[in-house]
Amino acid sequence: MHVVVLLGFMVALAVPPQIPLAEVTGWQLAAALLGYLVITALLGLADAGASLKGLGGETSVPSRILHRHHRMAVISQAWLVAGMAVLASLGWSWWVNVRLDIARWPLVGDLLAAGPFLLALPLMWLMQYPVHRAVRLRMAAAMAERGERPVACWSLREYMGFNLRHQLLFIAVPISLILFGVECLDLLLIPADYRPGSDPALEAVYAAGSLAVAGLVFLAAPLLLIRIWKTHPLPPSPLRDQLEQTCDRMGVGHRDILVWESGGVLVNAAAMGLIARVRYALLSDALLEQMDREHVRAVFAHEVAHARMHHILFAALFAMAAATCSSAAGVALAAWLGLEPWMQQTLTVVLLAGSWVFGFGFVSRRFERQSDVIGAWASGPGGPPDDPAETRITPAGAIVFAQALQRVADLNGVPLSQRNWRHGKMVDRVAHIQMLGMTGGTREGIDRSVRRIKLALTAAFLLGVSVIVLQISLSG
Repeated sequence: MHVVVLLGFMVALAVPPQIPLAEVTGWQLAAALLGYLVITALLGLADAGASLKGLGGETSVPSRILHRHHRMAVISQAWLVAGMAVLASLGWSWWVNVRLDIARWPLVGDLLAAGPFLLALPLMWLMQYPVHRAVRLRMAAAMAERGERPVACWSLREYMGFNLRHQLLFIAVPISLILFGVECLDLLLIPADYRPGSDPALEAVYAAGSLAVAGLVFLAAPLLLIRIWKTHPLPPSPLRDQLEQTCDRMGVGHRDILVWESGGVLVNAAAMGLIARVRYALLSDALLEQMDREHVRAVFAHEVAHARMHHILFAALFAMAAATCSSAAGVALAAWLGLEPWMQQTLTVVLLAGSWVFGFGFVSRRFERQSDVIGAWASGPGGPPDDPAETRITPAGAIVFAQALQRVADLNGVPLSQRNWRHGKMVDRVAHIQMLGMTGGTREGIDRSVRRIKLALTAAFLLGVSVIVLQISLSG
C-alpha cells in the first residue's frame, strides 16, 4: 500500500501546472473528480458485496474469499493511481496552481494537486471496512473454539485511524517535507523569470541542494514516524534481553526497541533508520501477545537483518537511481522526439512510475528473501552464531523461522498462497527456508545475489547522475 500512496503522489504531480493536456473548464474538472470518487466507491462496494456474500453463513474464512478480496483490492488500488493520472492529464494540477494562483506557494499547490487521491484513498478504506470486520470476527470465533486467545477487531474509527497513520502519513509526511524544502530552495535560488538551461552552475547547485534536502529528511524520518505510529519502549524483560543480544551478535546498533501499538490487531515487526542514532526496531502488540518467544525472536531477527544488510539504504538508492535515470532518459527521449517541455516532464514521470512498478518489486523480494535466510540462520539453537563465518542454516533454525512465518500469515488472515508484490508468496518463502534446513544450505547464495543487485543499483545511480550533469553542461 505504501508504494500505491507514493505512485499516487507521483502521478498527481506528473503534468506540470503551466499547460493542461486538454482545455477543460472548472465544471468539467469537478465532474471528472466526482466520477473518480464514484468509481472508487463502486469498486469498494463491489468488493465488499462479493466478499460478504461469499462468507455468508461460513464460520471460517475460506482462502478463495481472501484471494478474491485481495484481487479486488489490487484493482481498486490500480484505479486510485490510474484515475489520478487521468485527472492530472485533464489539467487538474494546472487548474489548482494557475487558476487559483498558488503555483509559488511551497507545498500548497502540491497537496491540492494530490487532493483527489487524498480523498479517494480513505473512501476506499471506508468501503473495505465491512470485509475487515467480517473476516476478523470469524477468525476470532474460530480461535476461541480452539481454546486460543482470539484476535482483536478494529472499530471503524480505529480502522480508519490506523490506515491514515500507517499507510498515508507514513509516506505523505516525508514527501511533504521534501517538497516543501525543495520548493523553498527554488524560491531562494531560481528567479521567477529564469529560462531553463541558461545557468548550468545554478541548476547544479539547485540539484545538489534538492538531494541534500531529500537525504536529510530520509535520515531524520524515523524520529517523526515513531510518533505518527503509536509506539512505546519495550519494557525490561528476559525477552528484551534476548532481543538486545540478537542485535549485538548481528552487529546492529539501535536507539531503542519499541512496541508498535495496533490495538491488538496487527501481527508484524519493522526496522527503520539508516544509522544507529535514529534506528528503531518495532514489534507489534499483537505479535508479542499471540506468538511464542522463540517465534518473536525469529521475526525480530528478520527485521534486524534488513538493517544489518542495509536494505533501507539501498531502497533509498533505488529511489534516487530511478529518479536520476528516468530524468536523464526523459530529457534524451524528449530531445530525440522533439517533445514540448511539459511532455518531457510527463514522460519522465511515466518512466519513473514504470521503474517502481517493475523494478522495486523485484528488488524488494530479493531483500526479503535474504532477510528470511538470515532470520532462519539466527534462529538456530543459541541464537545467531558467534562466528560470522558460520553461514549454515540449521534444521532447528529453519523449523523455528518457517513456523514463525506461517504463524504471522495465519494471525493476519493471509493465505500462504496469496501473491505479494513486495514480499513474494508466503508458501514459497516457507518452502525455501525448509529446503535450506533439510539440505544444510547456507546464506552464501542469496548474499551473492543481493550483492549483485546492490552493485547494479549503485552503478545505475552514478550513471543517472553523470548523464544529468552532462546534459546540464551541454545545455549551457
